[in-house]
Amino acid sequence: MELAKLCADKNIPVVPIPGPSAVVTALSASGLPTNEFSFVGFLPKHNSSRKERLILSANESATQIFFIPPHKLSQFLEEAAAIFGESR
Repeated sequence: MELAKLCADKNIPVVPIPGPSAVVTALSASGLPTNEFSFVGFLPKHNSSRKERLILSANESATQIFFIPPHKLSQFLEEAAAIFGESR
């Protein structure tokens, strides 16, 4: 994690070697803390359920991993920013 974060800070690309898990592959190159993480997966489709899940995630200190379809990425980022705040 420390090396990947240092590379990210210096804009040096990190290319992970894919393995059996896309989650771990992406996490290894992210520069985010890897000592503890939670795989959330896909969020609920209904607005209220999705916001409830994001509120739960906002209270977690571990790195959170979400699967977000490309066409819903903008919506997710807006909702996450509103709930998580600027610190995350």
